[in-house]
Amino acid sequence: MTDILIAISLGYFFGSIPFSFLIAKNLVGIDLRFFGDKNVGASNVVRAAGRKAGAFAFCGDVSKGIVPILICQYGLKFSFPLLVISGLSAIIGHNEPIFLKFKGGKGMSTAIGVITMLAPIESAILLIPFFLIYFFLKKAIISAVIVSFILPLICYFLKKPLEVILGLIIILVFCYINSSGNIKKIIKQLWVKS
Repeated sequence: MTDILIAISLGYFFGSIPFSFLIAKNLVGIDLRFFGDKNVGASNVVRAAGRKAGAFAFCGDVSKGIVPILICQYGLKFSFPLLVISGLSAIIGHNEPIFLKFKGGKGMSTAIGVITMLAPIESAILLIPFFLIYFFLKKAIISAVIVSFILPLICYFLKKPLEVILGLIIILVFCYINSSGNIKKIIKQLWVKS
């Protein structure tokens, strides 16, 4: 029970660090919670402060998914299910950060960090199809969603343990549900353009 609480606390704490909010606030004095799509994430930082600032925000948000799992895996030697719990807690921390009165982002960037840690080789394999799809659609979130459907299959064919596959599916489903509004909106835009 203590290990579970530590995994949750570490994930949530790091996930709650509002890199995107801090970057936009310090660079251009904008509170992302009241700007653009009101999403405290890298995409809204791009709107507020430009691509360079957005890239830094993206890296910061990705790191929120990486750091707690690194600590849990190599520092505390936790089992894989606890890594999944810590990763999910980081995504929840990003979405509902205590430092911003529980108003955060959608968790996609942090989820990338989590998934990269849980399945590094498989995630690297998906980079090629991701960039190919992105080249045609020019929409990162849709490209990531399409590619992510393949991830559990790659893990299965590479004989990853069942707990890895189930853990990734849980995280992916959580992200889809949380970002469903944005995904539907982008699909509608693509449909209209076609």
